[in-house]
Amino acid sequence: MQKSSNSYLNTKFVNRLLLLSSVFVVPVLTIVLGSKTNILTSNFTYLANQSETQLLFLVWVSISIITHMLLFFIMYKQFQIPTSSVLFTLIIMFISALIPYEKGVSLTGFFHVAFAYLAFILYNYSLYKIYILAYTHHPKYCQCLLNLYLLMLGICFSITMYYGSINGLVEIIYCVCTPILLYLLKLKVAKATKI
Repeated sequence: MQKSSNSYLNTKFVNRLLLLSSVFVVPVLTIVLGSKTNILTSNFTYLANQSETQLLFLVWVSISIITHMLLFFIMYKQFQIPTSSVLFTLIIMFISALIPYEKGVSLTGFFHVAFAYLAFILYNYSLYKIYILAYTHHPKYCQCLLNLYLLMLGICFSITMYYGSINGLVEIIYCVCTPILLYLLKLKVAKATKI
């Protein structure tokens, strides 16, 4: 009984921690970091290369990626999906965030952009696998979350096309919305699998 009780408390603690991180910490850190530059002309890569914002960037990227990956791991475990792809996505996300981007034509700049796009694709693939399984249990709710996600992507895409590049505003919108939507999906996944 003691082990079951400890497991319940650990689960409750992790859930509260994820709620706090997904809905408050990551969005606030994202907005604070984005406010350190002109969000229409610069992006977070610029902030990663500035000595005065480098530490805040590292804190933000670490907390953001860990929050997303914990949410993915929990949902993958609940649906009994192998978690190796989540670990690979986590590694690619960290690599893309930590490779410096140099202006002009450079090999590191190419790798930064290539890993960033790969991370985006892997993230969405991980999200898709969870969504498909959750949809069978909660179709209306999942369709609503999908509509919100697609609306957010549409806004980000429109801003990117208007300004001709991914800027800080796009990154703020995406990085504020995705942990919240992912946490809301996690709530339904927990109900769907009765965990």
